[in-house]
Amino acid sequence: MPDFSADLFEEIDFAKENFDFIELTLDENLSKYNKKYLQKLKRALKNFKVYGHIHWEIKLYNKDKKEIEKAIKSIKIFKQIGIKSLTTHPSWNKEIPEKKLIENNLYSLKIINDFCKRHKLKLMIENIQRSPFNKAKFLFKFVEQIQNSKITFDTGHSAKVSKFEFSKFLKLKNQIGHIHLHDCINGFDHLDFKNKSKFKKVVNEIKNSGYNKTITLEIFTTLENKKQVPLDYKKRRRILIEHLKNLKR
Repeated sequence: MPDFSADLFEEIDFAKENFDFIELTLDENLSKYNKKYLQKLKRALKNFKVYGHIHWEIKLYNKDKKEIEKAIKSIKIFKQIGIKSLTTHPSWNKEIPEKKLIENNLYSLKIINDFCKRHKLKLMIENIQRSPFNKAKFLFKFVEQIQNSKITFDTGHSAKVSKFEFSKFLKLKNQIGHIHLHDCINGFDHLDFKNKSKFKKVVNEIKNSGYNKTITLEIFTTLENKKQVPLDYKKRRRILIEHLKNLKR
């Protein structure tokens, strides 16, 4: 998953050299994705598998047509560069009662999913950090109401619920279409795995569950002196390569 602070085309080259695919998040402001830029992007991604990731700031909790259209506009851009599967998030707002929050997200996601179905694209719904969209039992029932959609399982988000939520999600392996893998310590998210044994244990649990689809290393931060620190793109690349090496050992 490319880092917004790095040059996208350099990130694509890095992915091609080391990974099987890239998972691309578009900027929230879509103005730069003009015809010329998309042609350049298509050339860079030629013959390389790419997944889509809709920007997390798009708000789906109000049945807002403008926000829904933002998501659909993103999907139209994804389709132009050859994406077949994409992830989006339910949206959360503390001011909205839970029943209304669920209803509004479901309304928005069904419209987005209908667009995806018409264009033969697979929509996947990611578990977020906030209730009720952070629990396996709820998300399973929620996604069942969005025809042909799947779950993108974020391991770090599940860790914020409880140590048991990880295994609960893995029991849904037939409903999981994709995984975001990263560490979560003391509530700090999107961390690298400094503990190699923990990393291998997590990966082995995923393998042993029977899941055999795609995994993105969604690592953007590290812990230094018990503080969460963003990784600059050069250091991040070294860490990602180290994680790949640990998988092969």
